[in-house]
Amino acid sequence: PQFWAPPAAADTPDPLPSSSQPHQHLGLPWVPSRDMNVLTWRVVTGDKEAGRQQLSEMVSDWMDALQVRVPGVRVLLVATHVDLVPAPEVDEQIAWVQQMVQERLHAMHTAEKACGIPALEVLQQGKSFPVNCLDGNGIALLRAELIRFARELPLWAEPIPAEVVKLQTEILTLSRSRDWLSLRDFVELASRC
Repeated sequence: PQFWAPPAAADTPDPLPSSSQPHQHLGLPWVPSRDMNVLTWRVVTGDKEAGRQQLSEMVSDWMDALQVRVPGVRVLLVATHVDLVPAPEVDEQIAWVQQMVQERLHAMHTAEKACGIPALEVLQQGKSFPVNCLDGNGIALLRAELIRFARELPLWAEPIPAEVVKLQTEILTLSRSRDWLSLRDFVELASRC
């Protein structure tokens, strides 16, 4: 069963910790501060204006989706396929995405003041890490930064309560045979765990 699907596009990132696996991550809404999401985007090639428009929509859509799903969660941006354009153009696109992210965050912070829902915490002030999977350039730095950021997360190294782990396991088991879980079933399941 598929519980949440990303927008239809070939290069859309998966903000959930399921990587390239089917989208079966239900999330843990009671511990969102444990999460860190990596939002990947592919550098624009060809028609710059059309590519920027598509990129703008994709990044905005994913930021909005994360904001709705897990308000206040940490997000790290990563630029992929940097080998497809010259380095100065990669830098230009990273700066453009950073500016776009800052504008989107400004709107989220304004909404936060109005309704109290925490805005996303975009790491590195929205600057993307450029990576080239063909030659590995940028991968080691990205890995080191992910580890550093993870260690800064609230509750780092704190064990998840056994009851929560048991509930998550039960929900995952049920998700293999059921497409949805009613609130009543969830409450009953939680009370048994």
